[in-house]
Amino acid sequence: MKRILILISLLPVCIVTMLAQNAGDALTKILNTIERDGVKCTFSLHGQGDGAKASLLMNGIMFYMSTPESSSWFDGKTLWTGNLFEDKVEEVYISEPSLKEMEDNFSNPYLVIKGHKGFNVSMPDDKTLLFEATDTNGRNGIKSIRVSLDQRGMPSSAQMRTVNSDDEGIDITIEKFETNIKTTIDDFTYPAGKWPEAEVIDLR
Repeated sequence: MKRILILISLLPVCIVTMLAQNAGDALTKILNTIERDGVKCTFSLHGQGDGAKASLLMNGIMFYMSTPESSSWFDGKTLWTGNLFEDKVEEVYISEPSLKEMEDNFSNPYLVIKGHKGFNVSMPDDKTLLFEATDTNGRNGIKSIRVSLDQRGMPSSAQMRTVNSDDEGIDITIEKFETNIKTTIDDFTYPAGKWPEAEVIDLR
């Protein structure tokens, strides 16, 4: 590969182009799976406390996310965010954010993956997607996200690092990643009847 000088000079460009194409293909496969099949995953977060358990259900732009402290439902138009105490919603905030707002504030996982705004995406190897912030101040304070892929090309774990050098970051372990999940609009709509005593704060 180094026999001819011109090939040597073109090699970095070829490598960068190849990695960009591979990263694009890997992202497209994940996005198509979310859009076409719907996905459900359970994961744990390490680096904040003792490791919180969480779950996520996605179908296109719609999602339901549950953590020990809060749950969010988004049906494509309305976003409900409920604060949890002992598995009960005590108060729920209702809003209608634009898709751009959801991408900017990282509240919609699908849009963040699709737009990867403020990040360069590459594949250091065939099992890793690397998101690196284009700004030295990071993207929402995030410096990089390294996503490991399983044999299907779906996420199996992630490591997120912030711009704070004293912060060891967050490790995300995906315990289960299911595809071909059948969903209905009810899965992404706040179940008001489940917590009738919850305080409703309408920000629309």
